[in-house]
Amino acid sequence: MLLRRQPARAQGGAEGGAGLRHVGAVSDQPSSGPPAPDHGVELWIAALDDLEPLLLELDRTDPLGALAADNTGLTGARRVARSLLLRLIARRFGRAVAAQAFAIGPHGKPVLAGLDGDFNLSHTTAVDGQSFALIGLGRVAAIGVDLEPARTVRLDERRRDLIVNAALAVGDGAALPVSDEARTLQAWARLEAWGKADGRGIGRTLTHFRIWGRGQSTAASTDPDLVVYDLDAGAGLFAAVALPRGAGRPKLLSVPTDLPSLRAFLAPSGPGSNSGVDLAPGAGQKGTVRSVAQPG
Repeated sequence: MLLRRQPARAQGGAEGGAGLRHVGAVSDQPSSGPPAPDHGVELWIAALDDLEPLLLELDRTDPLGALAADNTGLTGARRVARSLLLRLIARRFGRAVAAQAFAIGPHGKPVLAGLDGDFNLSHTTAVDGQSFALIGLGRVAAIGVDLEPARTVRLDERRRDLIVNAALAVGDGAALPVSDEARTLQAWARLEAWGKADGRGIGRTLTHFRIWGRGQSTAASTDPDLVVYDLDAGAGLFAAVALPRGAGRPKLLSVPTDLPSLRAFLAPSGPGSNSGVDLAPGAGQKGTVRSVAQPG
C-alpha cells in the first residue's frame, strides 16, 4: 500500500507546500541484515568505484531492457549510479517498470510511470576518484535523499545562518553538529532531501525558506507532511533522507561489492527480504572531496 502524504497547507507568500516537524538522527552506520518494517522503504549506500566493473559485467550479460539506452551519454560515477538505481528499481518494483524511460516531473524530479512508490538518488565524487551513492526507494509517495562530502563551504555568514536556521526550524530544534562546516553541510543535506522529496528541488526550497530571494519564512515549514532523518553514512559524509510522516525510520545498508553476492542481492525480492553488507564507507577515502550539488 502506498503511504501518501497529507495535503500541504499554503501559508501565505509565493508558495505553500509540505513542511517538517522534526529531524531524527540515525546514528548507526551502514550494516548488514534486513531493515525494520518501514512500509517497504530501502536505503542503500554504494561504493561506486568498487561496483563499476561488476555492473559493467551485469550490463553485458543482462542489459535489463532499456538499461543501455538510459545510460547512453553517462560516464564514470554517474553511469554506475544510474545502472545501480535501475537495477534496484527492477529488484523492488519489477523489470517492466525499470525498463521504461524516465520522465521528468514539473520541477525536474525523475519519475517512472506505473511505479507504486518513489525513488531518489544522490552521489558524491572524490577528487582522487572515490565515489559514493545514496539511493532511497520504496512504496511511499515521496522520497528525497542527499549525500554531501566534507569540504570547505564558501558561503558568507548570513547565508550560513539562514541555512542553519531553516534546518533547525524544519527540525523542530533538533541539534546539528557543533563545528561550523559540519553544521552547515548537515543543514544543507536536510534541506536538499526535503526539497527532493517535496519535488520542488533545492532552488525553490531555498526560496521557500527565504535563503534566496523572497519566499515564505521558516515558520511556514511546520506542516506535518514530511519528516527528515539524518543518516550516518561514514566519516567525511553528511546524509539525510526525507519521507512521509508515518513511513518509519529505514535502516541504511551497504550494497555488496563482489559479483556473486551482487547477483544474489539484485535478484527480485519482496518486502523485508533485503540483505546488505558493511562496506565501511569512507574508510578508503583519500584527498579532497566534492559534491555533485554544492551549497551556494
